[in-house]
Amino acid sequence: QKSLAMTVMRPALFALVGRVAMGVHLLGLAAIGSGTVYAFSLILVYFPPAGLTSLVAPLVAAGIAGLVVAEVMMHPYSTAARAALHCYCIDEDHVRELSPSAPRRAPVALARLAD
Repeated sequence: QKSLAMTVMRPALFALVGRVAMGVHLLGLAAIGSGTVYAFSLILVYFPPAGLTSLVAPLVAAGIAGLVVAEVMMHPYSTAARAALHCYCIDEDHVRELSPSAPRRAPVALARLAD
């Protein structure tokens, strides 16, 4: 309930973090997936197995496996980005409850971006 309230209170900040996290997630998927296919293609070209007539099927399988691994590796990033934002919002609420002039624990650049 509290996390939904934080999202409603600061929609622009949560939208910004969500979009950046999704962009990094997609960039990670592309980098890991293409790197896996590239590495596998180099292995197949330099050490071809006997009887292999086409590289298409092994590379498609490597691409699918690479995307699965990439998804498993990149999912915690978006979760961690949202968790860090929730911690920041909880800290801001705590500081406002203490006093409007209480010192902030957030870095100056992050506080300026969030305000």
